[in-house]
Amino acid sequence: MPLVKPFQGICFDKEKVGSYSRVITPPFDVISPTMREELAKQSSYNMVHLILPEESDSKNRYEVAAARFSEWLKSGVLRQDPQEFYYLIEQHFRGMDNQPRVRRGIIGLVELPPAGEKRRILDHERTFPHKIEDRLRLMEATRAQLEIVFLLYEDKEKTLTPVFQKALSHPPDIMADTADRVTQKVWRLKPSEIVSSFFREKTLYIADGHHRFRTAVTYRDRIRAMENPPQKQEYDYALVALVDCDDPGLVIWPTHRLLDLPQDVTVDSFLKRLKECFRVEPLDSNLPGLALVERLEQENSCAIGVSVYGHGNYLLTVNPADAKTFLGEDCPELWHELDVAVLHRGILERVLGLPVGFEMIYEPDAQKALDTASRGEKTVAFFLRAIRPEQVRACADAGVYMPEKATYFFPKIPSGAVIHALH
Repeated sequence: MPLVKPFQGICFDKEKVGSYSRVITPPFDVISPTMREELAKQSSYNMVHLILPEESDSKNRYEVAAARFSEWLKSGVLRQDPQEFYYLIEQHFRGMDNQPRVRRGIIGLVELPPAGEKRRILDHERTFPHKIEDRLRLMEATRAQLEIVFLLYEDKEKTLTPVFQKALSHPPDIMADTADRVTQKVWRLKPSEIVSSFFREKTLYIADGHHRFRTAVTYRDRIRAMENPPQKQEYDYALVALVDCDDPGLVIWPTHRLLDLPQDVTVDSFLKRLKECFRVEPLDSNLPGLALVERLEQENSCAIGVSVYGHGNYLLTVNPADAKTFLGEDCPELWHELDVAVLHRGILERVLGLPVGFEMIYEPDAQKALDTASRGEKTVAFFLRAIRPEQVRACADAGVYMPEKATYFFPKIPSGAVIHALH
């Protein structure tokens, strides 16, 4: 059973940093090198100095982060709350469709499930091992969870609504405008039995932060094997933000893919191979690029958009029955109607011969993806429709992993709003 509990969070001292907007950031995996440079210039206390550290002459990047984290704690730039709290986070933002939205969640600790326990914290995406290793080395050096795992839960009776409303009647303790154009508001909540008891029988779903969650589990397993403590330790828990599946601000966006064709595959042979598996409809070259995305949304069955440098835009469609044959008998049943699974298993792996887990450019902004392909910076851009929340839960319940970066939950949970010390 998931045990969710309050904790003594570590937060920035506004008197030391001047403004929370200068130090709180999006998480590491959406910060580009250019954005990192811009954030680092905003403040010497910006979170990128911890979550994306740079090596020095005498220390590797993980040692640099550990030394800096320790220094900030000693100097009071970061302060640990004197008592345990839950933390309510409210995020104000415009979605990929430019519509204003608000999303709320509770930040706390969730007990990491021991090996072999019935699955109550469910994930749905494959991960990249090298990213877990990177985050693990950072966690081992700092002995802290610097970033937050994003979990979903169901609250049909709105049991937690009174908890939210009570906090919202007061000004937030922390407010920041982050680089992703999101206004982040955070309140400290006194421990509540309503919250703790609510989550005892709940199944939780990882929305975002699969690498962070698996890093926490790996860290727990390593340290517990060495120390074998008789009681629960801080590292037996993960720092999480819990959001209601029915929150009106919860929206899943697609993540489009960009890549170059393998050297032995020409554009003509690529298009020919696609026609053997899909209905390939060329789109009028006079139409604006985003017409491809609009057409995607009109389809009822599996559909994928493709933009090929120098050859125009195409709509690929296939019936679920044909997709089943195309994907192979070993393909999970739930994948047959997942556009992203058809793309990865059918096109990337079978048509192009790319390996499972092949990394490419992931871009949630359709216009940016189109521009990248039209300039020839990448040969091909694939466009996807958003996965529905019920598809996420169905895959998680069945233990079926979607391909990497199948879902894009925007906004991300910010880094630096609250930190969890592991000692």
